[in-house]
Amino acid sequence: MAKTYRKMNVKRVKLFSLLFVLLFYAVACKHDHKPSPELLEAFNIQKQGLELADEVKKEIDALHTPKLKTEERKLDHLMSNMVEIEGLAHDHSQCNGDHRPKEYAITDKQMIAVQQEWVDSLKSVKARVWKFRDYGSL
Repeated sequence: MAKTYRKMNVKRVKLFSLLFVLLFYAVACKHDHKPSPELLEAFNIQKQGLELADEVKKEIDALHTPKLKTEERKLDHLMSNMVEIEGLAHDHSQCNGDHRPKEYAITDKQMIAVQQEWVDSLKSVKARVWKFRDYGSL
C-alpha cells in the first residue's frame, strides 16, 4: 500500500511540475511590446554589420585566393556567433547563426555595446581583406 501511495505522489508531483512549467511558459514575455530606443539602435548597428559582412564576403569570393582563408574563417566565426536581438528579426538569408533562444540576459544598453563590438570585429576583418586587395599582402 505504501508503494502505491508513493507512486501516486510522484505522479502528482510530476503532473504539478508540468502544469507549472506550462503555465509559466504561457505567461512569459512574448515580445509583442515595442522595442526600446536602445534596442532599435542596437538593431541598426547589427544591420550595418550584416551589410559589412556581405561586402567583405563578396570581396573574399572575388579575390578567390587561399591566402584569405584565415580571414574567411574569422568572418564565418563572427557571423555564426552574432548575438540575436530578441524581438527584432534580421534577414536570415545573410547569416548562418544559431537562432535558438539564448540563455543569457543583458540590458538594452549592453546590447548596443555587444553589437558595436561585433561590428568593430567585422571592420578589422574588412581592413585586412582590403589591405590584401590593395597591396597583395596581409
